[in-house]
Amino acid sequence: MGSKAGANRRYVDLGVLALAVGGAIGVWNVASHNRELQAALVAAGSRAGEAVVRDRLVGARVALSFLSAGEPDAAEAHLLWIVDHKRCPTCFARATPAWNALGEDASLRRHLIVVGGGDIPEIARRALRGTPVTSLSSEEADAAFGPLLPSTKLLVDREGIVLMADSRTAVSACDWSFEAQVGALRGAIASGVIRSRRPSP
Repeated sequence: MGSKAGANRRYVDLGVLALAVGGAIGVWNVASHNRELQAALVAAGSRAGEAVVRDRLVGARVALSFLSAGEPDAAEAHLLWIVDHKRCPTCFARATPAWNALGEDASLRRHLIVVGGGDIPEIARRALRGTPVTSLSSEEADAAFGPLLPSTKLLVDREGIVLMADSRTAVSACDWSFEAQVGALRGAIASGVIRSRRPSP
């Protein structure tokens, strides 16, 4: 009788243990799924924010008066890189050779606009050769462009009309280069370098 009761107790204990393990696995699966869902929502929100800024900017007119005197009339187009490096400390690490290659396009002026003041890293000054740097306060940048994400690139014609735009958060990235795309459209850079890797068909 005692051995039967002991066996029953062991079965109950094993059943409780199995339920506990099953419950723990279930909780882990739910938590894992929740993390994946949250990451997907953050990524979707980031892409939506980028699209909103891009759609607002393309075709809009921006004043180029904050650039060096005479430059707006001297160039056919301007490539602006507007960076809030306090919100995007790694943005300058992504400077690409395509930016410097556009220096060969005599009718295109490149400008780095630093938002919020402060010194930009020396590595960025060396990497972005021949690029004048303009500092704007957050209020001045807001007045000139409206709300932006931390890293924004614009192709603007001599009239101040935004022809192309891209705006990114500090954490979002893409495997294509905005400046290489600009260079390909202007015939200054081979189109094959727009993407660092080919998208899946």
